[in-house]
Amino acid sequence: MKPRTGFATLSIFLLVVGGVAYGASENNRESLRGLTGVCVRVERLSEGALRDGLDELSIQTDVEQKLRQAGIAVLTPSQAAKEPGSPTLYIHVNTKLLFYPTGVTFDPARSPPYIVMVTVALLQGVAPVRDTNLRVRDVKTWDAGYFRSLDPAALRQSLATVADLVDEFIGDWRAVNQKK
Repeated sequence: MKPRTGFATLSIFLLVVGGVAYGASENNRESLRGLTGVCVRVERLSEGALRDGLDELSIQTDVEQKLRQAGIAVLTPSQAAKEPGSPTLYIHVNTKLLFYPTGVTFDPARSPPYIVMVTVALLQGVAPVRDTNLRVRDVKTWDAGYFRSLDPAALRQSLATVADLVDEFIGDWRAVNQKK
């Protein structure tokens, strides 16, 4: 199967089922133990996503507000660099307009949908068990994501998906940082 045909098949599958989600495992939750704050980093959005209503500043502001309300300190990059592991909550809203392979027909009055992958991940510095003197930066120790299709007019729904995934992060953080 050609890569483009495989992508088209997956995209059509997503149109039918609505989306695919994945979340953190128990081991990933444990990586949040003792975490008091994070720096938030939002990946640059595509030109199409910007044109169709998304923007990095809104995402950054919404995520930081949710974290503060949950009692998780929002750190600047320089503050995070002083914390153990330099914790960074990484947000990536990856959008790609669906293309139609040759021979596939569609409604020309309708814009093709976006394929959207939203990822929220905690990146931290870690020390491998084999060599505890070695420090590895920006290792994904917790992540959750959602993969779906959205019409261009509905692309702002991705913001709700980001919020849901940040809520999942906060829930996992609370689960391992409950005061006893």
